[in-house]
Amino acid sequence: MSSEKGTSDSSFDSAWSPANRQASRVQKAPASDEKILFNLGPYQILERIGKGGMGEVFRAYDPTCGRYIAIKKIRDDLENKSNLHQRFLREARITSQLAHPAVIPIYAIHYENNQLYYTMPYVAGETLHRILRNTLRREKKGEDIENSGGTIPTLANIFLKTCQAVAYAHSRGVLHRDIKPENIMVGQYGEVLILDWGLAKILGDDSENPTEESETGEKKDSSLTRLGKVVGTASYLPPERARGHSADVLSDVYALGVILYQILTLHLPFHRTDLKSFRENMDKEVFTEPAEVAPYRHVPDILASIAKRSLAPDPKMRYPNVETLINDVQGYLEGRSGWFPITTLDIHNREDWEFQENVFLADQIAVTRGADVSDWVTLMISKASFSENVRLEASLQLGDKSQGIGFLISVPEANERVNVSEGMCLWLSSTGSKLMRNAVEVMNAPGITLKSGHKYDVVIEKVDNTVHISLDGIEQFAYVSPLPLVGTHVGLLARDGDFEINDFTILVGSHTLQVNCLAIPDAFLAAKCYDKALGEYRRIHHAFASHEEGRDALYRSGITLVEQAKVTRKKSQATALYNQALEEFEQLHDTPSAPLEYLGKAMVYRALGNPMDELRCFELATRRYKKHPLRHLLQEQIVTRMHTASRKSRTEAYNFISLVVRHFPKALENPTTKHLIHNVEKHWEPLPFIQGPENNTLFSLILAFWLAKPLIIAEIIDGLDQSPILSDALFLLLELGSTKLAKEKMEPSHPLLSLACALRPANLKKNLEKAITSAPSFERTRVLHYMMEYGLKHNRPQVILDITSDALDKTFDSHRVWAHLLLKNWDAAGEILHQYPLDNLSEKSSLLHFLYGCWLHHTEGEEISLAHYSDVLEFLYPRSWTLASHYLLGHLEKNNPWWKESFLWERRQLYRQLSLYYICTGNEMEAKRFERLEKKQYVKE
Repeated sequence: MSSEKGTSDSSFDSAWSPANRQASRVQKAPASDEKILFNLGPYQILERIGKGGMGEVFRAYDPTCGRYIAIKKIRDDLENKSNLHQRFLREARITSQLAHPAVIPIYAIHYENNQLYYTMPYVAGETLHRILRNTLRREKKGEDIENSGGTIPTLANIFLKTCQAVAYAHSRGVLHRDIKPENIMVGQYGEVLILDWGLAKILGDDSENPTEESETGEKKDSSLTRLGKVVGTASYLPPERARGHSADVLSDVYALGVILYQILTLHLPFHRTDLKSFRENMDKEVFTEPAEVAPYRHVPDILASIAKRSLAPDPKMRYPNVETLINDVQGYLEGRSGWFPITTLDIHNREDWEFQENVFLADQIAVTRGADVSDWVTLMISKASFSENVRLEASLQLGDKSQGIGFLISVPEANERVNVSEGMCLWLSSTGSKLMRNAVEVMNAPGITLKSGHKYDVVIEKVDNTVHISLDGIEQFAYVSPLPLVGTHVGLLARDGDFEINDFTILVGSHTLQVNCLAIPDAFLAAKCYDKALGEYRRIHHAFASHEEGRDALYRSGITLVEQAKVTRKKSQATALYNQALEEFEQLHDTPSAPLEYLGKAMVYRALGNPMDELRCFELATRRYKKHPLRHLLQEQIVTRMHTASRKSRTEAYNFISLVVRHFPKALENPTTKHLIHNVEKHWEPLPFIQGPENNTLFSLILAFWLAKPLIIAEIIDGLDQSPILSDALFLLLELGSTKLAKEKMEPSHPLLSLACALRPANLKKNLEKAITSAPSFERTRVLHYMMEYGLKHNRPQVILDITSDALDKTFDSHRVWAHLLLKNWDAAGEILHQYPLDNLSEKSSLLHFLYGCWLHHTEGEEISLAHYSDVLEFLYPRSWTLASHYLLGHLEKNNPWWKESFLWERRQLYRQLSLYYICTGNEMEAKRFERLEKKQYVKE
C-alpha cells in the first residue's frame, strides 16, 4: 500500500456492515436468489466486500463445512507478480501463527492454477473506523450516543483488547506496522479482531520483506501501490519512521496512541495529508490536549495522559512496550488510581522553582547551647502545587563524594511554612535511606543504599495518606501517616552538588471507578475549602458511623475545624471553632478509634499555644491505651512533636523526650532520636549529686528533675530495685524540695539520706556532725553538700563554719566562702579564695568565680566586680554557677527567652546567687526580694 494515500488491503468497512450480519446465524446454503459470482476452488464466491493495494476480499460459501467464510486473494491484475505471491503468502503464514482471540484466524491457505488465496471466518460487525465516524456524526447532530457503542468507556474496552493482541504479536516477534481503526473490526457480540497483517514484519529479520524498498530508496517493484521504503499510514506513523528509521515496538505503540486519541476526541491528533507534508512539518506539530479538542466528551485525564505519552515525539519518552500501556489502560477500566504526568522539573531552570536557595538548617537548637547541630543545604521547592495524589519519577545517579539527596513531597504553601524543612522527605544515600516528616525521621531503611555511578529509577507515590517508595521498579517500603498529608508542593534537598538527576517528572493520580470516600473532603481540606470539607466529613461520619471510614471522617472534621480556626481573624470565632473541634474529637471516646480523641485534642491545645495541656493529653493517652492497635499513631505524633519542639522550646522538648523515653523506649533506636538524646546529654548541665550508671532510667530521672516532676520520679522509683540509681532518684526528690515524698520512698539502707530527709534548722548541727563522721563516700559528699546548702538557705552560716572548718577538704570551699560572705567576714573569705591561683578564680567552671566577684565588689568596688564577671560568654542556656554573672551584665533581661525556658532548679540558683550578691553590696532590700523568689522555686508538697 502507499503511505501517501493512507490505504492498505483492509478497506473492509462494507464487509462488516449491519446488512451482512445474517452470517451470525446458523449457516445455510446461499439463498436461491443470491447470485454466485464465480467459484474459487471448492468455494462459492458471493460478493466482493473489500479491495486494497494488493488483494481483495470476498464473502463466500463453504459447501463442505456449510458456513459463510471470507476469502482473501491477490488481485487479478497482480497475479503475475511473483514477488507479490511471496508477500501475500508471508502475510497468511504470519497471521496463521498468531493464535489470539483478537487476531483473525486462518482456516486454510490455497495455491492452485496460479491462484493464491486463504480463507478465514466471516464475522458480522463493523470496523472501529466506522464506529468512530458514526459517533462523530451523532454527536454533531446532538443525538444520544450512550447506546451506540461510541462512549469512551466502551471504546476503551475495544482499545484494550486491541493492545492485548498487539502485545501478543510482539511477544511472538511480529510487528503489525499498520495499526489503525480501519484494521480493527468489532463483532456484533463484542469480538475485537485485528485485520490485515500484510505489512507485518518479523522483528530482526529484514529478509522477509522482499517487496519493501531498501533504505537507499530503490523501489523493488513499481507495480505496487507506490509502496515506498516507509510503509504504513502517515497519520499513524511516528516521526522517526518518517525520517527513515526501521520500525520497532515503539512504532506500534505510537499507532496505538493515535487510535486512543481518536477514541477520546473522534479526531486525529495531527493533520497529515501525506508522507511528504509530514516530513516537512513534523517539527511544527503541537500536541493538543484531548479535553480541549473534545470538551463535550468528558475525557478522563488518565486516558489523555496515556495517549500523550504514547504519542511522544521522542521514542524514549513513550511507553517502552505495549504491556506497560495495557497496565495503565486496565488501571482506568478497573478503577485503580492512575497516574498522568503534569510537568517536568529541571534543577537548572529557576522558573520551575518557587524557592531555590542555600539555607542554613539549625536543628535541636532549643536543647543545645548553640547552633552546632546544623547543616548548609540546597533547598528547592516547586513553584507549581499539586493538590491531588502525586507521584514523583526521576532518574538519579550519585557521585563518589555525594552525601545523598532528599525528595520532598507534601510541602505546605509558603505562608504556612513554619520551617523550611516541613513536609515529607525521602533521603537516599550510599549509607542508607530514611523517610522524614518535618525533618523528623519516621522510618529508617539502612539496607536501602545507592551505589555511586549507578542510575536508579526513583518513584515516590503519595496516595491519600500513604507514601510508597520504589527503586528500579521494586517497591522498597510504604509509610502510612496518621495525619492527613495536605501539603501541595514538591522539592529537592541536597548537601552537595555531586549528583545527577534527569527526567524529574511529576504525575498526578486520578481515581476512576473506585474512590476512597475521604478523597473528596481531603481535597477540599487541601484547597482550604473548610466548610465544604467539614460538610463532607460529617456526612461520611453519619453514613458510616460504625465503620473505620466514619471514625476517620469524624477525626478529620475536627482537624478541619482546627485548620479553619488558625486562619480566622476574630478571636471569638476562632475560640468557637476550637471548642467545636474539641466536641468532634470527644465523640471518638469509647470507640475503636479512641486514641484519636487525644491526638485531636492535643492538636487543639497546640494551636492555642497551650503546650502543658497538649502534653497532658499525650500523657493520658499513653497511659490509657498501652496495648491499643492505634498506639503507634500516638508514638509517631509524640516523636514528631519531640523533634519539632527541639528546634524552638527546651521545656517542650524535654517534656516530649520524657514521654518517649518512658512510654516508647523502642523509638530510641531510631538514629535521629539517638542523635537528639546524645545532644541533650551533651549540652545539659551535669548534676554533681548524681553517680548512677548512665542508662535510660537515669536519663528519665534527670529529665523529670529538670522538669520539676517529682511524681514521675516517684513512679520510676516504684519500678527500681536496690541500686545506685535508687539513691540518685531519692536525692533528686530532695533537691526538688519533695522531702515528704522522698521519706515515703526511703529504705532503711539509706541512713545518710534519712539524715538529709529529717533535716531541720534545729538539728542541722547534729545531723552535719553525724554525716561528717561517717565513712568517706560519694553518698556522704552529696549529703553534706545538701546539708550545707540547707544551712545557707536557712541562715545558719556559722553552724556550717563551726562544723566544717577543719574537718573537710577543699571540696566544700565554695560553701565556706558563701558562709563567710553572709557573715561579712571579708578577710576570712578572701583567705580561702586566695588559696587558689587567680587564673582558677577567673575560670568560669565553678561557683568560686561568682563568689570571687562578690568579694571584689566589697573590697575593690562595683566596677572591678563587673569587670570580673564580664568575661562570661553569652549562651542561650548558661551554666547555673554563671547565672548571676549573666544577670548583672544584662544578658538575662526580662524579654530574654531564658526566663520562659529556664527550669525551676536553674531559677533557684540564680535567685540564691543574687540574694548573696546584694548582701555583699549592702542592698538589703534587693537581697530580701531575691531570697523570697528563691523560696518559691521548690516543688510544693
